[in-house]
Amino acid sequence: IRTAFERLLEDCTPYNLDLRLDRPDGETRYLNSIGRATCDDTGKAIELYGAVMDITERKQIEAELVLQNRALEEAIAVAQAADSANQAKSDFLANMSHEIRTPMNAILSAAQLLDISELAPDQRQLLETLKSNGNKLLTIINDILDLSKIEARELKLERREFTLKSLADSLLGSFALQAEQRGLEFKIDVANLTDWFVGDDFRLQQVLSNLISNALKFTERGQITVTAVPETTLDSADSATVVVRFSVKDTGIGISESQQENLFQPFTQADNSTTRQYGGTGLGLTISRRIVELMGGEIDVDSTVGQGSTFWFTIPLQTTDIDEAVSSNKPTPPVAAATGDRSNTIRILVVEDYPDNRDLLLFMLDNWGYQTDSVNNGQEALEILEQHQYDLILMDCQMPTLDGYRATQLIREREGNERHTIIVGLTAHAMPSDRQKCLEAGMDDYLSKPINFEALVETIQKWTSK
Repeated sequence: IRTAFERLLEDCTPYNLDLRLDRPDGETRYLNSIGRATCDDTGKAIELYGAVMDITERKQIEAELVLQNRALEEAIAVAQAADSANQAKSDFLANMSHEIRTPMNAILSAAQLLDISELAPDQRQLLETLKSNGNKLLTIINDILDLSKIEARELKLERREFTLKSLADSLLGSFALQAEQRGLEFKIDVANLTDWFVGDDFRLQQVLSNLISNALKFTERGQITVTAVPETTLDSADSATVVVRFSVKDTGIGISESQQENLFQPFTQADNSTTRQYGGTGLGLTISRRIVELMGGEIDVDSTVGQGSTFWFTIPLQTTDIDEAVSSNKPTPPVAAATGDRSNTIRILVVEDYPDNRDLLLFMLDNWGYQTDSVNNGQEALEILEQHQYDLILMDCQMPTLDGYRATQLIREREGNERHTIIVGLTAHAMPSDRQKCLEAGMDDYLSKPINFEALVETIQKWTSK
């Protein structure tokens, strides 16, 4: 400050300085000192003005803000790192899904073909073992992907009209035989709810299926009862929302209070012996909880060791006009049976790099009577399209040399407005964004591997019957 004061006297240069003052008692104070001067014609100071202000409190606030900003920057960096890690995990799981689903598609597709063949009893038993364990493996893959989609906030709920009776019939079709084989009584009661609802019935059925599967797994005798009852009705001007309580009650082994605390956490089961004895990843309840929460509801369990468990959840369901619902839910025409009629004039190009999957697709398409050709990648597809035209292309998305996305873009550029070949994407990825990626590339539709043959023929008929 002495130097600044001397310059003020010499040439009227003003100053504004923050000073630190360490007092004898150990306290530190901060001062702001300003100096101004009135100068004569020669530039010399003739009058001086100055002030000193205690700014200790302001300095303390500034220091606190600096610390808060630093903490915020660190938090943002941590969040960004977490987001990057989450994205990396989601990408990894999606890629792993592709690698696993590709051979799984061949295994389950071959099982579908064998299922319609003439087999000896022992061969039929081996086939059922193959199908059962293949589907169990596919369920595990789907569980891991569902959890990944939820954590990446990519799981989107859909809105469709449905009835709880149709959902109950579907569940009975899936689990009644299993229950009977285990000597269990299995009942579903939704009689108090006959309305048409709007919501994601697929995800609702997924939650109930998870809970019923667990009940079957941990119940050796007695019964399993599924109920749906209305709790409250919230009326609005144009619709009503019913809060429905779903319960799955069993007479199984039960769960202790200490074990219930972690029951809905990822990869958690009651104890390690549960995994050894009953199997499973422990993901079903976690996924169910996340889906219920996405639907705006809650889920919990009441259980007593040795007496059984009741898993329950409540979700709001919006009712809809029955006439409108019926008109929008007309059943699609049944898929025609495969007759092997070679008079079919529809030409299909299969673009698939995995030999087993390609051969299975060709085998089934040929049996259905379609005229088929096949190539190994997108580049070969472009080359064969210069010589032949097709009514539909089954395009694998992940291929070497030229993948299905880029190949589709190039096909659309070449066709311009003169022609539009139907292209259906086949991908072992199963993320919600994959369908959008196919459509953005110029594809008309999308099927996820493992390919269900009924879904395949429905898709082909949908696009070739127009």
